[in-house]
Amino acid sequence: MKTIYTVNYTNNVESHSISPEFTLETEARAFFEKEKEKLAANTPADTTGWQDHDQAWSQVYQLELTKMTTDDDGEVENMEVLAETDYYYE
Repeated sequence: MKTIYTVNYTNNVESHSISPEFTLETEARAFFEKEKEKLAANTPADTTGWQDHDQAWSQVYQLELTKMTTDDDGEVENMEVLAETDYYYE
């Protein structure tokens, strides 16, 4: 088993990693905080009341710090979101 940490860009439609895979949570958190500062320069989005199928999701995004546990074959066994930002317009 292996534990890795990543920072992901997500918008309810898609999600992808914007960081290397970290083995130390402290390094991943430092990367997350740096990206969070950059994100704060954008306009916040109030997603209250939005439904999963709303088209507006494709115009906003947030960052997630995730912890993943993988098996020996690299398959994800567990994923946990440790921190996330509010949504912002792109």
